Amino acid sequence: MSTSQRTVLAPNLKNSQTKRLILLGGGHVHVQVLKHLIKNPLPNIETVLISEEPEQLYSGMLPGLMGGFYIAEQCQFDLPEICARAGVRFLRATANGLDLVDKTVATNCGPQPYDLLSINVGSRPALEVDDPRVTPLKPLHFFYDRWLKILNEPNSRVAILGGGAAGVEVALMAAARLNVGSKRVTLYEKSNALMRNLPPRAAQIARDRAQEVGLKIVTEFVEPISKLSEENIFLALPPQAPVWFRSTLLKLSPAGFVAVDKNLRALGHENIFAAGDCIEFTPSPHAHAGVYAVRHAPILIQNILRVLAGDQILCDFHPQSDFLHLLTLGGRKALLVRRPFVFASNLNWRFKDFIDRKYMQT
Repeated sequence: MSTSQRTVLAPNLKNSQTKRLILLGGGHVHVQVLKHLIKNPLPNIETVLISEEPEQLYSGMLPGLMGGFYIAEQCQFDLPEICARAGVRFLRATANGLDLVDKTVATNCGPQPYDLLSINVGSRPALEVDDPRVTPLKPLHFFYDRWLKILNEPNSRVAILGGGAAGVEVALMAAARLNVGSKRVTLYEKSNALMRNLPPRAAQIARDRAQEVGLKIVTEFVEPISKLSEENIFLALPPQAPVWFRSTLLKLSPAGFVAVDKNLRALGHENIFAAGDCIEFTPSPHAHAGVYAVRHAPILIQNILRVLAGDQILCDFHPQSDFLHLLTLGGRKALLVRRPFVFASNLNWRFKDFIDRKYMQT
C-alpha cells in the first residue's frame, strides 16, 4: 500500500503529553482541516487557528457575489463557528514573525507557542501603492467592501490592473453589473495578451464577451498607476508572499514563498507545514491557484495526523499538469477550459455553481 493510500484517522496520544498545533491563517486549506477535525477530533491536542479576520470569502464564488447571484453568507466561511464545532480555539490576530528556536509565532496578541505549525496565510498582490483609490483583490474582504461602496456610486469608474484569469473574471462581472448606459470599467494589462496561461481561444472568448458587456481592454499598459483617472483601481496582479516571511529563518523561494518538500513540509523543519498560495512546491513548482490549494488539503491533513502520531511515513503531493478551469464571464455564463476543450455556455455556469455550492457545504 502506498503512502498516499494509507489513511490515518487520528493519532493515538492517550498516554502522551498534550501537544499544541497552530493553524496559522484561515485559508481554504485550513478550512478543510477544521472540517476534518469536526468529524475526527484529536485527543490530547490543543489546536489553535490564528486568523486576521473571522470570515473567509471563497474566491471561486467572488464573481457571482459581485453579480448579486449570491449573498455573502453563501460564499464565506465563519471561522469562529467552524472552530467551535471542531473543538479548536480561534484567535483573531495578525502574525508578523516566527521564532524557529523557541517555536513561537509572533503576533500582535503576543507570542504563540507551538509543537506543530501549519502555515496557510495566502498571498498579496506583487505591487503595493500608497493611493486611496487602490484596493488589491486579496484579501478578498477588503475588495468586497470596496465593491459594495461602488454599487452605491452611480458615476464612479473602475480600473482593473492585471489580465490574468482573476482580473478578467472580476472585470467582466464589474462591467456587466455597472455598464448600464455608460462604459465605466476598463481592464489594463501590461503584456499584449490576456490569460496567457490558457489557450488563445480562451482569451478570444473573453474579448468577445467584453464587447458584449462594454468592457474596455487596454493591453501593453506600462504607465504608472498615478496616471489613471478612474476613482477605483483594483489590483489583480501576480501574487507575492507576506513580507514578514523574510524576517524568519525559513527557507524561501527567490520570490519569498515558503519552500516546501513533497510532503508540504517546510524545508529543513520537521514540525512546520505550509500550503496554499504562500508556498513554493520545490519538487515541481506550480501556479499559485486555488485549485492547488484545494488539492493540498487532504495531503496536509494526513501528514499533520501522521506527525502527531509519530509516524515517519508521510503522504506525497503530486500536482496535476493540467486541470479544469471554470471562469465566470460576467453573468450566468462561464468559460470551460480543459485541453483540448475551450468553450463558453450557460450550462458551464450551472456546472460551476453546483461545484462551488457543494464545496461550501462539504
